[in-house]
Amino acid sequence: NCESHTSFTALLQENMSDSDERDSLLAAGGTTRQLAQQDIMAATRTPEDSDNEDEERQKTKLGLSIVYLLAMSVCGLILVSLGATLTYLANRVGKTTTEIGTVFLARGVGAVSGAIVSSKLYKLYKGNNIMIPNLLILCACLIGLLFNENVVILHALFFLLGICTAIVDTGVQIQCRKL
Repeated sequence: NCESHTSFTALLQENMSDSDERDSLLAAGGTTRQLAQQDIMAATRTPEDSDNEDEERQKTKLGLSIVYLLAMSVCGLILVSLGATLTYLANRVGKTTTEIGTVFLARGVGAVSGAIVSSKLYKLYKGNNIMIPNLLILCACLIGLLFNENVVILHALFFLLGICTAIVDTGVQIQCRKL
């Protein structure tokens, strides 16, 4: 009986296509029975199933790649548009562009803070669950900039834009590596 168990385990190990998957199942407390079931499921797959799965996986990767590209485009557009709209923003708060130039310092401090915070956030939560709220906050900040007439709030909005763009940037970097 022990000999048949040993040969069964050896056969399983030979037929398992993904040793990392087998090791993770065993590390999670999996049994040889679970490994056998997993092997049977893999063996009963038809080539058509595999092709369909590969095609779906490729479509998902393409879709996610496009979404991440758009997220990075938003970050880039924000960076460029803030400099281009500085005169408008200065007029809204009743200052000159030189007087409100410190908003870029606020944005820089926000970007550094966002880079520091993002590493912790992405360890705790799934990447897309962090990026979506940050993109929404970015939108709210941009809308707030249009109607803002206070210098302090202007600096706070630029600080938030810095934090959120850094968090989204880090998220896209991490998520693209997982594709």
